[in-house]
Amino acid sequence: KFSSLPEDIFKNNSNLLELDLASNSIQNLSSKTFEPLKELNILDLSSSGYQSLPEDLLKHNSNLQEIYLYDNELKAIPENFFADKRYLRDVHLNGNMLTKLPSSLSGCKRLNKLWAYENKITEIPEGLTNLRHLCNIDLSNNLISKVPEKFWVQISTNVKNHGDTESKLDISNNLISDIPFEKMAKAGSKKFVKIDVSRNLLRSDIDDKYKQVLESAGIVLSNESKNCYQPQKTVIDAKATAAKGKIVLTQDLDMVEAGIWITTEGVNETPLFLTKEDFRNFFDNTLKVKYNIRTENRNRAAAEVLDAQ
Repeated sequence: KFSSLPEDIFKNNSNLLELDLASNSIQNLSSKTFEPLKELNILDLSSSGYQSLPEDLLKHNSNLQEIYLYDNELKAIPENFFADKRYLRDVHLNGNMLTKLPSSLSGCKRLNKLWAYENKITEIPEGLTNLRHLCNIDLSNNLISKVPEKFWVQISTNVKNHGDTESKLDISNNLISDIPFEKMAKAGSKKFVKIDVSRNLLRSDIDDKYKQVLESAGIVLSNESKNCYQPQKTVIDAKATAAKGKIVLTQDLDMVEAGIWITTEGVNETPLFLTKEDFRNFFDNTLKVKYNIRTENRNRAAAEVLDAQ
């Protein structure tokens, strides 16, 4: 493993197209490190423990097409880090500790793939609505609550015009409370191979009318594959009330039951759960019977189901 690189290590490699420095921890990276690499297309700095990167690191690499920064310890990407990267197509930022995406991404007009899942991102920047080729997006497992409405429409238009067999939108396990599914449908979102919006703060029960809206937008509601809508975090619907000097917490489903919902559904012989009641009935009449669980305490029963599985 390298901990440092001579500043002129690449001076005789001006035609290098791919550079893999993954699983190292090079402490002296600077814009001069990669300056000779004018033709560099692919750079891999993943799994290297980086906590920060110089803003001008890629200053001289205008032909970069793919960059891999996943599984580091980055808390921030400098705002101008991706400036003047007109050929950049793939950006992998997943598995860091980012709270926001850098504004310079909005200038990457050919960006097609943006993976930034498993971070702490709280909003999708307005600038991403300027990207006309962005069709492969994974922002799951973040803290996103703020999304420009135009974003949903633009990425739906993108996939209609430029989508392929890898086009997907995974925004699952965030804090999103509203998505304009009807506008997405009109713009072409059904061209996505997969859309996953599960485990957000959207409405928890699906009636026939809402089911039609979801399916028109391309949300899969089938027991032949993973349910890409349910469960929502709103199924828990926790309420705290005061009674006789004590705080009493009541909830429709607890987190353990919601976890069972996620892991149980998607098997061919398992029914599709469109409402909390669908899951409750399955839990009480199938899972508890299957594992011979007799307790009426829902928390204890859920724990016993998990143990049995």
